[in-house]
Amino acid sequence: MAGLCKVAFALVAIGFAFNFCRGLHTKYVAKETEALVVAGMSALAFERIDPYRERFVADEVGCALILRVYSETKKFDRLEWAIESCVYRGIKTFDTLMARAQVLLNSQQLAAGITSLRSAKNYRRWTVYPTLINALLNARQRDEALIEMKEALKIYPDIEALHSFALHYYSDFGLWPEAAVSAQVFKQPALEGKLDPDFRALVAKAFEKSGDTATAKQIRGQ
Repeated sequence: MAGLCKVAFALVAIGFAFNFCRGLHTKYVAKETEALVVAGMSALAFERIDPYRERFVADEVGCALILRVYSETKKFDRLEWAIESCVYRGIKTFDTLMARAQVLLNSQQLAAGITSLRSAKNYRRWTVYPTLINALLNARQRDEALIEMKEALKIYPDIEALHSFALHYYSDFGLWPEAAVSAQVFKQPALEGKLDPDFRALVAKAFEKSGDTATAKQIRGQ
């Protein structure tokens, strides 16, 4: 009996040590993968995380990371697998909805993709709006896209990146008064010469087309 107990304890100890080492290795892989993603090396991030993908669909943090890697590298077969694996384990988040939308939009299932994006809006993150608006435009739903653009700016008036998107969006459709509102966010950086030349020119054009020629000339240094 004593011998059996020793064997049992030994097996438990081995199992604990294995799981402990496996956990440390997973954290190391995650850290390396995150660093590669931040550095813009998505292809290398894919190579690093993919062999251990089963480990990363067990919790919300792991799912978010692997979905991002598969999304950025456009590995749609892997992305769909990761979505289903995460959802199967009860992890239905903003990231899984956005990833599902990407898979659907890539396969030209616009209506289903738009539905997934609308569901993602419930998580109150501004980043859903540019993707949703572009999807609506691709579906030839320009009026709906305009509604979403106005809603986004109303809910998130302080997000500079959203104003940048709005400036391009409104300019493309010749909606210059609306474009000038977002251009106002970039007026001071434009006057100080801190913007990319092309974007600075767009800011000036928005002011000019909306009737504020004085500001446009200031930005252009005239």
